[in-house]
Amino acid sequence: MITIICGEDIVASRKYFTDLKNEYIKKGYEIQEVVANQISDIDRWMGESIGLFSSKAVFVTQGLNKTISRKVSEKKNIEMLSRNKEVILLDWEESLTGREVKMAKLVTLKEFKLDQSIFKLTDACYPGNLERFCTILESLPAKIEDGFIFFMLVKHLRNLILVKSNQKPARMMDWQVWKLQKQAKYWSSDSLITFYDNLQRIDVRIKTSNNPYSLRRSLDILAYYLL
Repeated sequence: MITIICGEDIVASRKYFTDLKNEYIKKGYEIQEVVANQISDIDRWMGESIGLFSSKAVFVTQGLNKTISRKVSEKKNIEMLSRNKEVILLDWEESLTGREVKMAKLVTLKEFKLDQSIFKLTDACYPGNLERFCTILESLPAKIEDGFIFFMLVKHLRNLILVKSNQKPARMMDWQVWKLQKQAKYWSSDSLITFYDNLQRIDVRIKTSNNPYSLRRSLDILAYYLL
């Protein structure tokens, strides 16, 4: 049995992955870390190494998806593991969406999607759009952690800088790049870099406890001066 935990909400998916491992530990299972490109050996390990693994073992890995190729033999191994009720394999995929998971029909998929309001915030982040940006920032649900809001903005600004430099961000579809290109037209290269640099300064102040304002308030102030 293979369970893949994924989704653009990295914080939620990672927490679920950790909580799930802890649940198995409480039930008496032994956790075995496995490198993603070695999971095809699990059946052999269990057959040849009696006593090496607990009779109640859970194998955990990360980044399994990128190791799956088009080889027929490899696909058969994944299929065998997914049908083996004696094997429990948990895999965490960072930032991967459900539709990007290979052989998704053979696994149990747990996807954590982002609150759509966070995308409204990043889409509104450009000069001349101060009022809308601040309105969306203020209305974001309390359940969305400030650190995650900050992470998404930093990631978005980094992608805008890449697009402005005629580079394509990794793992982005054409329509996503087109949206970034459209938004990047509102920015000059210097203003983009200035905004990004100030985000980094906020990050340092927060981490060193030298910021008298909350993270959301700091973003609000930054937007006031640069948007």
